Amino acid sequence: MVDFIKVYWRDKTIIEPFVTDPQNFETLYSVLEEHSGEIKYPKRANIENMLIVISANSGYVKNSIHKFYNLIKDSEEHNYNDFTYSNLCYSIDTLASKLTNIDSAIVTQLEFGFNIPTPKPAEIIIERMVLMHLYKGANHNKEFHGNGKLKQFDHSTYLIKIYDKAKQYSLNQNILRFELKLFSQRDLKFMGVNQLIDL
Repeated sequence: MVDFIKVYWRDKTIIEPFVTDPQNFETLYSVLEEHSGEIKYPKRANIENMLIVISANSGYVKNSIHKFYNLIKDSEEHNYNDFTYSNLCYSIDTLASKLTNIDSAIVTQLEFGFNIPTPKPAEIIIERMVLMHLYKGANHNKEFHGNGKLKQFDHSTYLIKIYDKAKQYSLNQNILRFELKLFSQRDLKFMGVNQLIDL
């Protein structure tokens, strides 16, 4: 299932006028230099959980599109349920309708995740059975935001995370979460993903 996305505009002028228009976004945050009163970058706004950031030169929107779907459908921010292709298409269409010039933005990060129901707690599986990836141990071997075990394997163009999704959300079931996050444009282009619509 597609989860985290980051979509990037190289030129901020494509997106900034739309985001700073109060008719489009009631709430816009920016940095205020207190002594001069000058408003500085970055400027930030949200569409549900999707964070929009405008910097001095560029802009991007990022976060979990799976959680975005659950927020607009059920007002719940989580990603432990199934996220179908039709759900993804609906989410992309909804996000695109709330932005402008989405076709001129490029995907720079993409994360796939899936949940595996397990007969025993995911924490035990992670501790005892997830030992290495490509013959290397985990770069991060810790608790996931204080809830459950996490092992993360960092590579130059991607990372792999394996953690206890049930503990993250205090669920009464055992769920092992596996995520692959890509942050190489070359790899994304190789897969045919350049723009959001390509998903």
